[in-house]
Amino acid sequence: MLQAAGAKMEQLRRTFADRRAIDCVGAGAALGTADGASLLIREAARIVGAHAEAKSIALDVQTPPEAETIAARSRIRQALVNLLDNAVKYTPAGGKVTLTSAFSAGAQGPESLTIRITDTGVGIPAKDLPHVFDKFFRVKSEATQGTSGTGLGLAITKSIIEAHGGRIRVESLEGAGTTFMVELPLATSGA
Repeated sequence: MLQAAGAKMEQLRRTFADRRAIDCVGAGAALGTADGASLLIREAARIVGAHAEAKSIALDVQTPPEAETIAARSRIRQALVNLLDNAVKYTPAGGKVTLTSAFSAGAQGPESLTIRITDTGVGIPAKDLPHVFDKFFRVKSEATQGTSGTGLGLAITKSIIEAHGGRIRVESLEGAGTTFMVELPLATSGA
């Protein structure tokens, strides 16, 4: 009984922390200065690495040469950790999570960095895809039963990405896995 109460308290603590994170992003928290995207990606992968290793999930990270994004380092890292942690959480043991990034070219050279996080997990039902970024939304399926969470992680992630002038999309096939694509603007020489 004490264990159940402790689990409920931890769930409440995470809900309040997640709610506070959304409020900070929505209130226009400082965006910071240009930061190295490759470093942020590697940091996020390092943070989630132990969780992936514990489930025997291969975490494959592929980044391009250094790119500068206009981003608050801790916020973008938080968004990437949220996406990677979800990928590991919803991928069965022995599966694979791949993080790749590439430049999107414009007339004057690279204009944005696209980060793709792909997993071989349980996938998201098509009917739920339009709602995955809604606050407190959680996919309810047999495959996600027993998985903890507040339903705020993807809402926070979307808020962070959009606050930095970026965008996020998702593609998924139930039973086959999910891909999240994050596009962030690159810093210009005048930034």
